[in-house]
Amino acid sequence: MPSLRTLVAATLVSTALLAACGGGDDGDAGGGVEVAVTGTDSACNPATSEVAAGKTTFVFTNQAEQVNELYVYEGKKVIKEVENVITGATKKLTVTLEAGKSYTLTCKPGQSGGGFSAALAVR
Repeated sequence: MPSLRTLVAATLVSTALLAACGGGDDGDAGGGVEVAVTGTDSACNPATSEVAAGKTTFVFTNQAEQVNELYVYEGKKVIKEVENVITGATKKLTVTLEAGKSYTLTCKPGQSGGGFSAALAVR
């Protein structure tokens, strides 16, 4: 049978490991710059159309009357997305963006169709 000292040590190590695995919304680590994005039934509106290269956290608020999604595209490739954002809710999405590449933010109210897009310049 393990001693009390061994059990306490194992508990402390397990707690430290679990704390190190923690993260933000949807497992995204924050940092860098935050950009608010509002999704409506007819638009995808980022607070800015230009950001510096590096870590960017999009703070997506759904103001559509139906469930919404936010996608970050590099060209035609989805690099990250947040799904199932209910009306009035906010979720964060963190990505690392590179200067000189073309990115697009797309909101998809109702989770279908092509959605509504906004270009994002990275300097």
